Amino acid sequence: MNSNQGILIIRVGIGLLMLLQGMLKLIAGADAIRAVGAMPFFIPDHSTIQIAAGLIAVAIEVAGGLAFALGYRFKLACLLLAGLMLVAFSTHSGDFNSLSAFLHGAARPLELALVFVGFYLIGPGKTKIG
Repeated sequence: MNSNQGILIIRVGIGLLMLLQGMLKLIAGADAIRAVGAMPFFIPDHSTIQIAAGLIAVAIEVAGGLAFALGYRFKLACLLLAGLMLVAFSTHSGDFNSLSAFLHGAARPLELALVFVGFYLIGPGKTKIG
């Protein structure tokens, strides 16, 4: 195995997990999408705006996850997914008062944001579409 195969395995695995998370939110329906859109502190308390924001977030998860997995428009996918994860991190960053609470609440979005920034810098590897 070489580094390109390792990059491919990580890229496809994380991309498909992002795609799956987005699809599950779509299947859950409008209430789940509105809940996603209502999380960021900068979204007004208005149902239509929250649904629109939730749809944008879910679209980034689905399309960005697929693009990331395939290596298609890779840098754009990395930037969108990193931004989405930073917004997710910001919504959870005030919910804890200990390191343990941080690790259970906000660490995952921050970890994924770092992964997407790292992949933005190293690229998709040799196996990609586009």
